[in-house]
Amino acid sequence: MRLSVEPDLILGTFRMTPENQLAIADGRTVELSDGSGGTAQLSMLSRFPLSEPDRNAIYKFSNPWGLTFTPDGLGLYMADASQNSVTRVDLATGKWQRLMRFAPVPNPTPVGAPVLDAVPTSVRTYGDQLLVSLLTGFPFVPGNSRVMLVDPVTGTSQQFMFDLTSVTDVLWRPRPNARPQFFVLEFSANQSATPAPPGRLLRFDTENATVAAAPLITPVSLAFDEATQDLFILELRGQILRLHIE
Repeated sequence: MRLSVEPDLILGTFRMTPENQLAIADGRTVELSDGSGGTAQLSMLSRFPLSEPDRNAIYKFSNPWGLTFTPDGLGLYMADASQNSVTRVDLATGKWQRLMRFAPVPNPTPVGAPVLDAVPTSVRTYGDQLLVSLLTGFPFVPGNSRVMLVDPVTGTSQQFMFDLTSVTDVLWRPRPNARPQFFVLEFSANQSATPAPPGRLLRFDTENATVAAAPLITPVSLAFDEATQDLFILELRGQILRLHIE
């Protein structure tokens, strides 16, 4: 999407029609008006397979969940929660390549299938590596979620953070003369419970976690403003929360 003005200056609402969607699917560029002087040009960069055969299910849809720029700014890394994979997209050509697929993990409970999907929910650059959060699938066993450290060159991964629950995002920031600080967003403190308790934000100044914010209602994404040192939390119920980080 290419906007005619800065996002904060948009006064109206952009609306797409079915005809707009068909035009974009056919590879054409569509220009929309917000009714207040702002315009947006939309075109398709990449299209992923709608579904693929799967040995543990009949098929799996493509479900892009998290995006981040490559360090050189020439591409995107994308986490696909349904395909259990991380993909790189070239911003110049739209060509994409899966860097790795996460294997299913054994189900430690008698509920559900014998194995659980990894369900990648976010991807962040971390030096020349990637941090990928794994929610893990039904029955959403507490303590079974984790964050993986992925090498985008070799397509290999190793466990980086563990004993987590329904992780939807991970974010880190460097600190002078100290180890990096990590924030982990959990959709629920126990997603398998009925009713499921609210989610929370965990803060790691050391290897041990502290709760930085709770309760959070269906939290799914984090963003950090380095200028203000504010952390923003998106909730599915339609709210954005702001948390100042000391």
